Amino acid sequence: MRKKILFICEAMGGGVRKHVLDILLKLDLSRYQAFFIYNDQRNCEVFRDHMDILRDRGIQLYRVKELVRSMSVSQDWRALLRVIRIIRQIQPDLIHCHSSKAGGIGRLAGKWCGIRTILYTPHAYAFQDESLSRWKKQVYLTMERLLGRITSLTINVSEGERRFAQEHRLAAAANSVLIYNGIDPPRQRERRGDEKVVIGTSARFDDQKDPWTFYKIAKAIVAEYDHVDFVYVGDGVYKQDIGQAIAREGLSGRIHLAGFQKNVMDWIESFDIYMTTSLYEGLPYSLVEALSFGKPIVATDVTGNNEVVIDHYNGLLFEAKQAEQGVDRLKQLLDDPQRLRLYGERSRQLFKQHFTLDHMMRSLELAYEGRVPVNAPVTASSAGELYFKSKRNA
Repeated sequence: MRKKILFICEAMGGGVRKHVLDILLKLDLSRYQAFFIYNDQRNCEVFRDHMDILRDRGIQLYRVKELVRSMSVSQDWRALLRVIRIIRQIQPDLIHCHSSKAGGIGRLAGKWCGIRTILYTPHAYAFQDESLSRWKKQVYLTMERLLGRITSLTINVSEGERRFAQEHRLAAAANSVLIYNGIDPPRQRERRGDEKVVIGTSARFDDQKDPWTFYKIAKAIVAEYDHVDFVYVGDGVYKQDIGQAIAREGLSGRIHLAGFQKNVMDWIESFDIYMTTSLYEGLPYSLVEALSFGKPIVATDVTGNNEVVIDHYNGLLFEAKQAEQGVDRLKQLLDDPQRLRLYGERSRQLFKQHFTLDHMMRSLELAYEGRVPVNAPVTASSAGELYFKSKRNA
């Protein structure tokens, strides 16, 4: 008999959407019967385009409109009751919750219904958001600590996130595991020669991704390098303001805001350098995608980023919000084409070693079977001896 797995997720956009979709599309349905609770308020075109595919695979979908991001006693209570009814109807063998709100509602509902195995993937913790008030941060922290007690296994997508959870008493070491995000290897296409160097990112225009620092770095670089352009793929609350700033400075031809794109992998493939300015992460899919194409990366030195980017091995790190440091790191790469090529080659190697979708699914299915996968985190030493040589010569 197939094991019944109920997946619960509220935020069907960005990296969380990609992660959950990849699991649902790749899961071995000869062994598992899959059910999925979601809300369509924060989903994107990519998820909507895949809904019929999921149904054709035999995955039963349940829309819970009350499952919303913001804190609301009335909405959250209605969402909890609705999820409890669905669980009682399905009677799953295990529940896998994704992200903070679904993690809260799903774990409470699962416990109420007597589900013995409840898994949780936080994809970064809500109280890491610096835009939240101190009161809200404390509420989220307290909730995560309490919910951690009823969680069978916390699946962290980076070793840094796993350590963060243990340090804040969100999950015990024995009840948490590292499973890196993974993607299928893309088809490599030969690129045409181009004198322009394109530095790009794929991210939301929100506080977490810090797009203003991206803009400051881009503005400084294009003023000094005539052959360098920037591209920002994504949408969000700051897109219009940053677009207006670009127009005022007369930089529309040098810093391009591409907006939301379904074919984001095609855009990342076109970049010569990938850059991210995020303030905190779980483990961003966009960096894994950049690795898969063999891109050198410049990134903020925060949890998640600093496991995909090993400083002076396949890219360079800088402190969050420190635009001047970001400018310096980009100039180091722009002024050294040999290092640029070497870092790109090493990114591709790291991807093959640690971040494939097959590896992610094998680890997840072990967890679904009640076994704990053992995955070694990416470290400087695991990246290879060349790291130490490049560090000394940098």
